[in-house]
Amino acid sequence: LVGGLVQAFPRLSVLLALGVLGAIATPPFPLFFTLVELVWLLPPAMAVCLLLVWYFWGWAGVRLLQRLVLGPEVQPRYGPGGPAADLSGAMTSVLVLSILVLAGYGLGEAMRLAGGS
Repeated sequence: LVGGLVQAFPRLSVLLALGVLGAIATPPFPLFFTLVELVWLLPPAMAVCLLLVWYFWGWAGVRLLQRLVLGPEVQPRYGPGGPAADLSGAMTSVLVLSILVLAGYGLGEAMRLAGGS
């Protein structure tokens, strides 16, 4: 895929961006509200799994838009801290680990309640 579509075809770029944003369920589109309702109706462990899939689906869609519409990725210029100062990977790992721990707690609590009744 060739990047930088917005310079050559601006209207097509807008339509492509709207289509991808609708497919990844961003707030103005109906799929967002459907997924939010589904998250509230599902048991906690399944809801967390759905949220993780939704997160990675959205990440892939935004990467597609970023590369195809805007063009090739610009190499980051690190400040005085160098590449070690970039903590986005570590923060994402902590977030995913926290979600998995909370999902496990929710599953354990649901099993305890189901066994107790």
